[in-house]
Amino acid sequence: MQKEKQGQMWKTAVVFLAVFVWAAIPLITQNTVEASGDDVPVSTITAALRAPNGAVNPHGEAILEIYANNNRELEVEVEDVNLPNGTVLTAFINGSSIGQLTLSFQKGKLKLRTEDGQNVPNVSNGSTVQVRNGNTVLVSGVFSGGASATPSPTVSPSGSPTASPSPNVSPTASPTASPTVSPTASPSPTASDLFAGLTGATINGVLPNGFAQYEFHSSRVELEVRVRQVALPAGTSLNVVVDNVSVGQLILENGGEGRLRLRSDNGQNVPTVVSGSTIRIVNGNTTILSGTFSGASATPSPSPTATPTGSPSPSPSPSFGRFFEAHLTGSQVT
Repeated sequence: MQKEKQGQMWKTAVVFLAVFVWAAIPLITQNTVEASGDDVPVSTITAALRAPNGAVNPHGEAILEIYANNNRELEVEVEDVNLPNGTVLTAFINGSSIGQLTLSFQKGKLKLRTEDGQNVPNVSNGSTVQVRNGNTVLVSGVFSGGASATPSPTVSPSGSPTASPSPNVSPTASPTASPTVSPTASPSPTASDLFAGLTGATINGVLPNGFAQYEFHSSRVELEVRVRQVALPAGTSLNVVVDNVSVGQLILENGGEGRLRLRSDNGQNVPTVVSGSTIRIVNGNTTILSGTFSGASATPSPSPTATPTGSPSPSPSPSFGRFFEAHLTGSQVT
């Protein structure tokens, strides 16, 4: 009798557990779906950091990213700081201290995330940022930008050709009715913005990834390379090779992340990159990540012309190339 009661209790417990799991599935699915959209920044503003005396080094950058769920992330990074390893620097926003960064191989980075419960200061266009060693300002800059991270190109209102004043033209209509408006496309990503996704084989059971972005601005040329989940020791130096020519090195940090940024306005040598250019990340003689640059631009359609019967046929809507960038995170898989 006692065994029967115990068996009945186990059956009841299993039923309750199954009901609980079944009820929790929609909540888990909903949270997963919502989180996927919240991982994409909807707005980004940046500040180029330069030395007060105008020297090329030290230099750096500050980036604020705002996400769809109102989470914010602020990153302040300095490079080529001629001070010993372990030197502690302080970052300031609008004159107020926000945190410290420690130099390693002449580089230092401070990262603040509201998602981690950290205090991220309010930053807007015109906000100032400084990195100081004691009371000495090493680099400073002003935030600007604030545009959406992934703007969707649109067609200007004048892009749709109009037919004759009468919307219903009979087959015998005079051929004099012809549209006079040529479709024009609004601004879209140009061929001067090139992107390369970096892929490679697993390293110590972890699959690395990354990206490279080449931008041609009116005042500068810029190449940025980022790698993630590279399962090699922190401090490992990786060589960046573009079209089989070494252009610089990046140093791995904790977590397998590394970054190289070259800007012509900082006096750095930025390689010429075109669509089809190759990029490799090399450890010694081994290529661990590689990719090929590509780009896109708007392709306006030809101007519409009248047919012999007077029925103008509008040309197709202009098509646009678009760029999408995602910062991907995940658990290590062995």
